[in-house]
Amino acid sequence: MAPGPPRSSPKRRRRHVDRFGDRMPSLSIRFFTPILFFSRAREAMATTDTSMWHRVLRDPQLRELPYKIETNEHGQLVLGPHKPYHGYFQMRIGELLLRHVERPGRRAVEFAVETPKGVKVPDVVWLSDERWAQIPEDAEASSVMPELCVEVRSEDNTDAEMREKRQLYLEEGAQEVWVCDADRHLRFFDADGERDRSALAPDCPPMVASAE
Repeated sequence: MAPGPPRSSPKRRRRHVDRFGDRMPSLSIRFFTPILFFSRAREAMATTDTSMWHRVLRDPQLRELPYKIETNEHGQLVLGPHKPYHGYFQMRIGELLLRHVERPGRRAVEFAVETPKGVKVPDVVWLSDERWAQIPEDAEASSVMPELCVEVRSEDNTDAEMREKRQLYLEEGAQEVWVCDADRHLRFFDADGERDRSALAPDCPPMVASAE
């Protein structure tokens, strides 16, 4: 009888060690371009997204990373790099909200909010005073979705990624989602699809002012 194919020996589980040291033995690192994922080892997947976010807020090395940090439904950290213009667009959009949303409310940038797919951090948000009052002062991430969420699109964001975020925010209670493209154009969305103008800020121009 001819010998069969050699049996592969079982792979030994490698204990990942990174620059965070032994404090995070249950995390492994996977590199994707342009996003960096810190994913859990399979036996640690039972940990909730909110507890992962809790760890992020208390890890000084993670807090010092120059990335926007979110989590996903798999208990992973998703890090996205930002260029200087990203922050500039955030500031400009906040100014547009101040001028054009007539209802009393609050503006915030990089606002952490809980969703069924992890903790997401819209670049800019607007909340009515009623929703703001529902958020405890010591909340690590809001359980209340803002009425308006704005995402400033980076050149690395895919159409599918932006569509998924829009749908997620709207399904969880946002009335509108704005997307600022790399060319400074604003696109307005609600539950019925794309709109010509915002219902919350009807006079808002469809373009963010340049830095000139």
